[in-house]
Amino acid sequence: SLFRYFDDIDDLCRAAITHQFQRVRPTLSMSAGPDDALSMRIAAVVDQRLRMFDAIGSVGHVSRLRAPFQPLVAAELLQARSFLRHQLQRCFAAELATMPDAISTSMLAIADVVCSFEAYQLLRQDQQLSRARASDALALALSRLFASGTVQR
Repeated sequence: SLFRYFDDIDDLCRAAITHQFQRVRPTLSMSAGPDDALSMRIAAVVDQRLRMFDAIGSVGHVSRLRAPFQPLVAAELLQARSFLRHQLQRCFAAELATMPDAISTSMLAIADVVCSFEAYQLLRQDQQLSRARASDALALALSRLFASGTVQR
């Protein structure tokens, strides 16, 4: 029985989450920093997210299906999403700083959705884009969000 090794389902989930995080950790770093050119930062974000999503694979899909029924999985997803959103906020801080607060908040929210596992799954599975075309679509979306300069309301 599986439960010879784990006390309960939460213990099993913790072990699986720890294992998955150790596998994916190398994909969390980006090759560009906040002082690099916007085009370099966009390319770095897209590269990092695609490497990470490819490493996550079907575990990402299953975890999103299980989250409503497993509070531990839901909490881990919330923490991961928060980390990734803050990563975007740091990466595009210069562009966000030129925008009024309400616009900046909305732009970060949009970038977060565009760069999400769920958006990538829609591009790859539902729209059947190749990895290269999905990468181009994400880069184009981020370019349109942040390359236009100061946004006025």
